[in-house]
Amino acid sequence: MVYYEPRITQADKDYITLRLSQCVMKIRHDHGPYRHLRCYWPNDPIGSPYCHFDIITGLGAVTIYGNWMRTFTLRHYGDEDMLPGFCNTKELNIGYWAEKLDMKKQAKDAAITAIDTDAFFKDVENLIKGWYIDNKYPYNNEHINRIMNTIREDISFEDSRHPFEQLLDIPFYPDPYSYPEDMCDIIDPENTPGEHYTLEWVRTCMALQWAAQTYAAAQSYKKQKQTRRYLATQKHMTLCEHPPLVKPPVVGI
Repeated sequence: MVYYEPRITQADKDYITLRLSQCVMKIRHDHGPYRHLRCYWPNDPIGSPYCHFDIITGLGAVTIYGNWMRTFTLRHYGDEDMLPGFCNTKELNIGYWAEKLDMKKQAKDAAITAIDTDAFFKDVENLIKGWYIDNKYPYNNEHINRIMNTIREDISFEDSRHPFEQLLDIPFYPDPYSYPEDMCDIIDPENTPGEHYTLEWVRTCMALQWAAQTYAAAQSYKKQKQTRRYLATQKHMTLCEHPPLVKPPVVGI
């Protein structure tokens, strides 16, 4: 089954960032690499029971699930504690994280990739123009438009077959008097036109990153808090000698 969805915009990412900035975390279980973190919106107009996500961690694995996304499990080789290391990054690498999903390729592609119908045709047109340029083959926009009109007529997004499969069945004529070229020679089968990661997968990765950073901030906050209290008891400092610590959005610390 092919999922159709517009490509992610910066506005989409900004909205996810805004939503995560309003989120709080409750640490339900925390024992070494084994954790259960509940993340939710305490003052959400929708209501926290309807908009939350949970994270379960163990050796070499992290699972995220909830109302905000389906269940995804990422695995890494060895016994790495993935939350403070793998997930706690400044920059998102959603492609690399996708490689770590504990899913077979077909199921993974269906879960995290989609086709933007408008971008599909734009990508195909750019690839065809690129073929002409690479092969130093003369062309004009009128002929390109005829080719694209044929492709638009022959491809149906209502078809059960993937649009890329349909595309490969369409003969490509470099000019009106030439023999047809194989579309596989024009478009790399490994580079599907219009394909992109879904909004849900991007949201999942951003939520995992937020949870990892927030958990790390909570551990740092608790450590600094304990250190200040100890130094105060030893009369090395008073609690007012340093600016107050910034408490991360974690309940009960």
